Amino acid sequence: MSPNDTFSNLFHELDRTHTAAYYQSDASRRDRSFPNFATAANGEVRIFSGPALKLLAILTAAIYEQFTVFKKRIDENQFAELVRQVVVDLHASKELDGAAAPLKCLVDELTERVDKASKTFTHSFPAWTCGVEDAGAWTFGPVTFMTWPQWLTRVDFPDQAKASLFAEPEANARWKELLLEAMKDPNAPAPAGLARCLVGAVTTCPAVLRVEVDGLERNLSRKLAEIVCKGAPDAVSLLIGQRQAFVQQALQVERLPPFRIDSIVETDGHLWLPGMSSTDRIPSLRGARFIQFLQDPLQELHAMAHAINGLLDRSHPHPQLASRWATALDWYAEGQRERNDAIALAKLGTSLDVLASGGKFHGILELATNLLDISKEAAFTRGTKQTKLQAVVKDIYDNGRSQILHGNRHDRMEAFESARNAAAYLARLVLIKAALRLKDYTGADEAKSFRTMPPRLP
Repeated sequence: MSPNDTFSNLFHELDRTHTAAYYQSDASRRDRSFPNFATAANGEVRIFSGPALKLLAILTAAIYEQFTVFKKRIDENQFAELVRQVVVDLHASKELDGAAAPLKCLVDELTERVDKASKTFTHSFPAWTCGVEDAGAWTFGPVTFMTWPQWLTRVDFPDQAKASLFAEPEANARWKELLLEAMKDPNAPAPAGLARCLVGAVTTCPAVLRVEVDGLERNLSRKLAEIVCKGAPDAVSLLIGQRQAFVQQALQVERLPPFRIDSIVETDGHLWLPGMSSTDRIPSLRGARFIQFLQDPLQELHAMAHAINGLLDRSHPHPQLASRWATALDWYAEGQRERNDAIALAKLGTSLDVLASGGKFHGILELATNLLDISKEAAFTRGTKQTKLQAVVKDIYDNGRSQILHGNRHDRMEAFESARNAAAYLARLVLIKAALRLKDYTGADEAKSFRTMPPRLP
């Protein structure tokens, strides 16, 4: 069924179910279910029957797939809500009665409303970091790392909100002051007024990451902003080169291990004294040396920021390769945060696979030899064992990622720590070299370009 026919059938179904005769008929009683309704702009109500809901879903999916402009600017769930509302408005107003191209009228109205909803949004994400922002707001590509006091100097609520919300105008006017006081004592009672809305964020995470996104609907804008802000601390952690950095630098929304793990054991019916161990969440990487390290003009940082910026900058020369690099970094970071060695190895192997754009073992080997500028026979130390690069890549992909994900190696007691460490070491080098080459690359923006991307000019 074409979108035109679907739209026509949907309106016929709404016509059928919104007449006095229908509500008095046996058909109305048969169709009754939990009411699904929406109110039109003119105040009239439209109820969606089961067939109408099915037609609406088919129509929404077809429009979202056919008109890619919507995919690029509005979240799919929000788009479904928008289509529903526009259909209700058009049916209640009878604007399409006698229209020569009703589907075009619908698409035009959707386009106009998406245009109105697409603005410049600035998103802020509570986060844990290594403290680079302690010396002042720090910028990495499009992302700014800040402490909460620094953030408070750049934001404010509208005057109307401060005057009316929660019926606490005095507290609202002092919301920044009250929030700063709450930060000093997380166990104190929640502050009054608008400050109460933010106290959870500022007392959970010591830092905040902020980024501006232009031209998207709010939900899709936030989705992209989260991807960008996640990539920034992950890139910094990649450069630091220590696994614990990936759990000490993360957005609040991440799945992270607890700060401590308790061990309770018994033998012969009697308990041993309980044990407790801290995890890598303990902030061991904060301090002046990390601040200085990250504030030095490192070419690697600039190169990685250039790649992350490609997710937002419409003028970026290689947006597809920048996206590929950022996705590979995401897999790498998740592999480093992963507690299970087998799953971590699968994620790290996927990171290399994404950067190579497939090709399995041979594609990753071609990627590694090109970016590291070494032969496949080059020596590679894995733990206490010295082997060759091609053997390590085969171990990571063929014997590791593929067999783990296909279920051929399913014994969770099997040891993968050595292979995991080798994969983390190799993938880190490859990701850093890929970012450096991308920064100066002038070739085509093609999926497999990292496999042949030439070295940087001296």
